[in-house]
Amino acid sequence: MERGTAPRRPKHPSNGSGYPADACLHELFQEQAARRPEATALVLGDRRVSYGELNARANRLARHLAGQGVGPGDLVGVCLERGPELVTGLLAVLKAGAGCAPMDPAFPGPRLAEMAGQAGTRVVVTDVAGADRAAALAPTVVVLPGPGAPEGALAAYGEEDLPRRATPDDAAYVMFTSGSTGRPKGVLSPHRSLVRLLFGQEFLVLGEHRTWLQAAPVSWDAFAIELWGALLHGGTGVLHPGSTPDPAVITDLAAAHGITTAFLPTSLFNAVADECPELIGGVREIMTGGEACSPRHMAKALRANPELALLHVYGPMENGGYTTWHRVRPDELDGSTVPIGRAIAHTRVHVLDDRLRPVAEGGTGELWIGGDGLARGYFGRPALTAERFVASPFTPGERLYRSGDQVRLLPSGELEFVGRTDHQVKIRGFRIEPEEVRSALLGHPAVAEAAVVAVRHGEGPRRLAAYVVPTPGDEAPGRAELRAFLSRELPAHMVPSAFTALERMPHNASAKVDRAALPEPDWAAAGEDHVAPRGRAEETLARVWAEVLGVPRVGAHDDFFDLGGDSIAAVRVASRAAAALRTRVAPRALFQAPTVAALAELLATATATEPPAPAPRARQPRRRPATPRCPSRTPSAGCGSSTSRAPGPRSTTPPSACG
Repeated sequence: MERGTAPRRPKHPSNGSGYPADACLHELFQEQAARRPEATALVLGDRRVSYGELNARANRLARHLAGQGVGPGDLVGVCLERGPELVTGLLAVLKAGAGCAPMDPAFPGPRLAEMAGQAGTRVVVTDVAGADRAAALAPTVVVLPGPGAPEGALAAYGEEDLPRRATPDDAAYVMFTSGSTGRPKGVLSPHRSLVRLLFGQEFLVLGEHRTWLQAAPVSWDAFAIELWGALLHGGTGVLHPGSTPDPAVITDLAAAHGITTAFLPTSLFNAVADECPELIGGVREIMTGGEACSPRHMAKALRANPELALLHVYGPMENGGYTTWHRVRPDELDGSTVPIGRAIAHTRVHVLDDRLRPVAEGGTGELWIGGDGLARGYFGRPALTAERFVASPFTPGERLYRSGDQVRLLPSGELEFVGRTDHQVKIRGFRIEPEEVRSALLGHPAVAEAAVVAVRHGEGPRRLAAYVVPTPGDEAPGRAELRAFLSRELPAHMVPSAFTALERMPHNASAKVDRAALPEPDWAAAGEDHVAPRGRAEETLARVWAEVLGVPRVGAHDDFFDLGGDSIAAVRVASRAAAALRTRVAPRALFQAPTVAALAELLATATATEPPAPAPRARQPRRRPATPRCPSRTPSAGCGSSTSRAPGPRSTTPPSACG
């Protein structure tokens, strides 16, 4: 029984499991709402939402959903930007007895439609800005009123908790990840999977004294860990505005709200350690993982905050987020990697050879995972589920998940990540099957053959690189054309950073693509249209871009993303450009103005019109010595637009919410 939580869950004895095994996620949240209704549950900018207020809103919406026929066995789409309304929607779906299908509004329409089709969603919860897109995803669209808007028809529903409509073994989430068949696959996880992760653990003491940063994408399993890690224990979740994490904004949030606990995927953690170490100096615990770690950046973090609990975590979505953990020590950071550690509580791991025999100490094998965190399988994919979730050869009646990850069993009993048994890769923490990206590329009429691999460019993180052979008689499409083509179908993290045209694809003796024979990707911009930067701002931005992206030169009209830029590179560019130009630069600015000339103009306009930033509130509950500000600090705000609803799908929007 873990410290700090036992007195708050007498209703749910662990029955020897070490966690409240008979409780659902929303039921544990309801206990906190009943115990401390006035406590702050969520913070977004100047908005503060209490546990009691959040619970009441979710109960009203849950009754509305139940009235639409939503119940156990259903999957309900929730397509909202990060904010209290998103959390309200997720809670309401669970209270109605259904499972959530989180849908990132930043994803292209075809991707969302594929997810909705696989999940069989009949209902999607969204807001006014997303209503038109949601109408293409489900026959029934429920539109939530925005901040400060009247509740409308929802106000007629009761605020009390609903009778139990789900069990711990019922589906809580379906989260989609890249699929090797060219289609995403949905991982269906029960309530038990997350509950077992957030109670009875040794790696982190959870409770009302914790303030969590919530910055992970809604489509990622880390999102659920950040959210429920706070709400199931009476803590506070501080929501990062917008969808692009900005270390400068996170630094401000940590100072203003006393953030204690954060998860930073490896690439973002490394960028923060390089560009904004003062952020690391302001928190108690940082969990990091999702890609091969960098001991050099971990050492930087521990120098910035010797008291920091730095946890290297590992785990596939199929096991509810985390599977193993390791607390990083300064004396182990001279090598090339750091262990992924031991199994968390309520989880079992096996390192097996190709004949399913346990490997000896020091040996390498595939990691197989068992315990209470396992997903139910891949929704609507029984053959794939049977292939990856198999009967344990060690314990009758137990299932094991075959991870595909190669690990080494260290003398300490801890595990060290070695690599993959297949071609799956991790990019910025997202799991990607290159075959799905290749399949999308082959949809272009001028592409005859394609290959996609993950490569490291300089000292930066691994990036996707695509190779294409044009169809006979056609010229190979340019990188801008291919980027635009893929962006209509795939999320941004699945669009390659480099595109290289080949006359012929190299093949091995088995007639498969010979990845080892592929040339170095073409990272440089096309030179024939080069326009030299003009003026100090453009010249400075071009120099910073070239430095971060590892290209020889950058022109005034070269596109940041065509040069191989991504969200992590944007973090580095924003920080360095802000320091050089002595002005505010947010990473999201590169998405708004992706060329040197456009960004320089945007910054000039912002400098002329932007009022001084307000001073952050005094940090609670503890104080630290003042540290230098991260130079790219800038306010962030979500944006959206509303358009009239297309006829067709039935809407259950309360009239006042349509505005």
